[in-house]
Amino acid sequence: MTLNCNELHAFDSWLNRAVREHLRSLLRYDSIDQIPFVSPTLSDDELVAYLHHDMEGPTSRRFRIDFVRPWRTTIYNRAARGVFCHDFVRALGEGQYSPPDPAWVLRATQEQVGEALDSHIRYLRERL
Repeated sequence: MTLNCNELHAFDSWLNRAVREHLRSLLRYDSIDQIPFVSPTLSDDELVAYLHHDMEGPTSRRFRIDFVRPWRTTIYNRAARGVFCHDFVRALGEGQYSPPDPAWVLRATQEQVGEALDSHIRYLRERL
């Protein structure tokens, strides 16, 4: 499915809105000011425990992002990104975040979701 410029803009706008909404849902926050409390940075001990498989990683039920450590290179954050993308695509398949064009559900790949999430994480990190 090829989208014209206006359709592509509408798709991107919908996807970005839906990704923001899904992140709020997984982290359970209403305002940016709440993020440090609902998703505190990992302590050094927690990160070591995660690396040694002594601490469970993020899941859709226990979702957490470390907003202090690097987003793309910290192994825990990379795992959180993967969990988010997988859970978002699952939610789309279950009818959440209904797009204006139902075909967009099939168009939204995990890669596109990840790019939208990366952009939103950059935005949030600048404001924390």
